[in-house]
Amino acid sequence: MNLNSLRGYAVRNRVRVSFPVAGGLICLVNEHGVAKVAGLNAPPQFNLESELSQADSFALEAVTGPKEKPQKTAISRSDLMAKLAAAGGGQTAGQDEHED
Repeated sequence: MNLNSLRGYAVRNRVRVSFPVAGGLICLVNEHGVAKVAGLNAPPQFNLESELSQADSFALEAVTGPKEKPQKTAISRSDLMAKLAAAGGGQTAGQDEHED
């Protein structure tokens, strides 16, 4: 699992995926595929790809309408990798990701 496959999964499935990063911060990959770390006011001292590879827990939040309350679901790394593989976003290193 890499950041690009996670971004693609978030866009295709209209979900937000969050995971912990260094310093007690949280990275949120939104439904547009944009990864953001709230609370950063300077360039980070960490690599987001490395932090993703070390993350063991994630939270999925389905994008809902404005009147519906979004529901977060905690998910493990292995479960998220299975979802990525089932969605076709679990390319391994060396495989090209190609969308038409």
